[in-house]
Amino acid sequence: MTTLQVKKINLQNSYHQTAWQKILASENLRVEHHLSYTAGIYDGEQLIATGSLQRNVIKEIAILPHYQGGEVFNLLLSHLMSELSNRGFYHYFVFTKPMYQQTFEYIGFQKVAATAEACLLEKGNQSIDEFVKCFSKKEKGVKQQIGCIVMHANPFTKGHLYLIETAAKACAQVVVFVVEADEGMFSYQERIALVKAGTAHLSNVEVYGGGAYMVNFATFPSYFIEEEEQVIHYQTVLDATIFKEKIAPAINCTVRYVGEEPFSHTTNLYNQALKEVLLPEVQVQVIPRSASLDGQIISASKVREMIEAGASEKLADFVPATTRTFIQEKYHV
Repeated sequence: MTTLQVKKINLQNSYHQTAWQKILASENLRVEHHLSYTAGIYDGEQLIATGSLQRNVIKEIAILPHYQGGEVFNLLLSHLMSELSNRGFYHYFVFTKPMYQQTFEYIGFQKVAATAEACLLEKGNQSIDEFVKCFSKKEKGVKQQIGCIVMHANPFTKGHLYLIETAAKACAQVVVFVVEADEGMFSYQERIALVKAGTAHLSNVEVYGGGAYMVNFATFPSYFIEEEEQVIHYQTVLDATIFKEKIAPAINCTVRYVGEEPFSHTTNLYNQALKEVLLPEVQVQVIPRSASLDGQIISASKVREMIEAGASEKLADFVPATTRTFIQEKYHV
């Protein structure tokens, strides 16, 4: 065997892109876009293995059958993990088929959660077990409900507030997790601050950042799943499984609150997956969306449209005073 070489693959080059797509197809993997880095292992001039990154997620691992079995896999993953460190990521994930779970565990990855279709593993200077230690475990009385809500809050609206206040009236304690994601207009830290400010009057509500373990469909890989509808189902079931097995026990959660989304197919599938996975240990309450004074359904997307249009006159109908003040100071609308 000639000396194996690891190289960055330039996917803008049609020749290299074709070779990359061919090796993915040989392993029945689909092409994913928005990758931040792609590497290949070459035996002479032949591309024999490839792997990619999207931020801190390892994706698109494909190795020709003749080279599977250890050395090439270890070389490829070692290179990708080194590249992650060079990019400032010291905690990273891989989504894979359950049949490959043990292969990644052999090189130090630990399982976060697994379903029949997909497995999420992690490695680095953090872990989900350390993450959940940050939460104060709630005392669960015989008749007490401990509620939980997961939201993007991009930005925090009166709709979000209505959902939280509804849960706060029914539960002894409510824990709100803000999803960690690059939302563009409002940063992760800004969104956490807005939720905290908007719920400061509710003594039984606590707000936490969701870290890397709450639903973030942007990084879920679809390359080893054949149908788009399956992708949505698998990712929602995996997210619900993480919540059931890791998050809910850490806070003694007894009921998960979600907002009704009559016009969002993905959200409806997600809510259905929550019911399938969480019940009976954790109840699922679907709360109808609240409306503004003129009957419009309140949504964060409408608020962002108002900001972009410079239309501040209706902000008060859609967001609490704390959010409105922040928007006016940041965007001068």
